[in-house]
Amino acid sequence: YTLSLHDALPIYDIDGFMNDWLNRPGYPLVSVDWMPGASEAKLSQRRFLSDPAAKAGHDKPWQVPLAATLETSEQLLTKAAQTVKVTPAGDQPLLLAHDGTSYCLPLYQNPKHLAQIVEALKAGKVDTIDRLLLIDSYNLLQRGGESSTTDMLELLSAYEKEDAESVWGDGAPD
Repeated sequence: YTLSLHDALPIYDIDGFMNDWLNRPGYPLVSVDWMPGASEAKLSQRRFLSDPAAKAGHDKPWQVPLAATLETSEQLLTKAAQTVKVTPAGDQPLLLAHDGTSYCLPLYQNPKHLAQIVEALKAGKVDTIDRLLLIDSYNLLQRGGESSTTDMLELLSAYEKEDAESVWGDGAPD
């Protein structure tokens, strides 16, 4: 017995999903505007290209699985901008693309949210894959002109006691 991709993932428009991912350059940058503890987050998406001088072209929304660390009212971001309900869980930060189960570049816009992420990193409350993805994402965001050097330095300060070679190997300068 074989299960088709359509049957396995019934909430997705598989044809549109695959067409976007296979035929469009770049990938989605998802801006996250969330205040820690709030019950809603404002998400927006646009195409990311790592060359800041490149023109992104049309910005037709992607179908982006959120794969959040906190429970959200939506599992898929399909619009250019969307507000989702979030179920806060103590001091756990809202991270997207959790455990690498989605492919998007999250940009955490609220300074208090980024500070919460930094504190969770320092306290050892972020798993290895998410620590790796945070460094990788902010490295790309900075190269693409989307994130400030101070945001990157603030994030890196939380890795002072990092002991996972896979995380440091990725965060090392090229």
